[in-house]
Amino acid sequence: LKDWENNTKEHKRLEATKVEKYVYDNTFFTEQRGICEIKFEHPDKAALSVVPVEIQPGAKSRKVSPSGKPYDLKGVSPERWVCTGMEIIEIDDRAKTYHVLPIPPQLQGQNITEGPIPFLFGLPAKEAQERYEFYHLKPNPRFPNSFSFRAKPLRQVDAQEYKYADVILDMERYVPIAIRVVDPTGNKVTVYHFPKESVEINPKQNFWNRGPFIKPNVKGYKLVSNGNADAPLPGAPKPRGANPAAPPE
Repeated sequence: LKDWENNTKEHKRLEATKVEKYVYDNTFFTEQRGICEIKFEHPDKAALSVVPVEIQPGAKSRKVSPSGKPYDLKGVSPERWVCTGMEIIEIDDRAKTYHVLPIPPQLQGQNITEGPIPFLFGLPAKEAQERYEFYHLKPNPRFPNSFSFRAKPLRQVDAQEYKYADVILDMERYVPIAIRVVDPTGNKVTVYHFPKESVEINPKQNFWNRGPFIKPNVKGYKLVSNGNADAPLPGAPKPRGANPAAPPE
């Protein structure tokens, strides 16, 4: 944990493109596939964009149901949000709408450390031990020079989000190769795979200008709500009945 902390201290900016996302529903036997783009700037600016993968005719999931039938394949639901440090802008490109959640002044400037985000950017060792119980997993032979571990949340706010997260960490750059998140019921698993060439550490200072991130273009979109400063941030407990994310196999 201390090595992880020391080797990510200088990760001030990070960009991950072409991140593969897989969502497995073990109740309805479905597999969803998508591609993500993630940007982060320490301590509190971030952007996420997820688009569905087009499923080719005849493609089959490697996951099979108890009856031996492959899971049904489909693309993930599109998703896009931006955290500017002062507000979170959630954008629905299909409905052409967006809404804004102001961040309370007392929380502005703090690290974005909820949900699986810490496993992407690293945590101070002391905070990691306070938030998670860690287990060393067997090395994955597909990924030499990596370290595999499981993190089980100790805080209720995290436990409401996921049961545990399995991480394969690249020991050269201390960024994940893959993150597998299991939802609280154990029935949904979400997997993120980070191809090595897709992750850039400390890209140039103005990397936000490479796309519509920190000031997303919402021209022609309808503002459907103006959230309030008490609204939960991404990764905070979801309202009852919300659908938590799942990880990869």
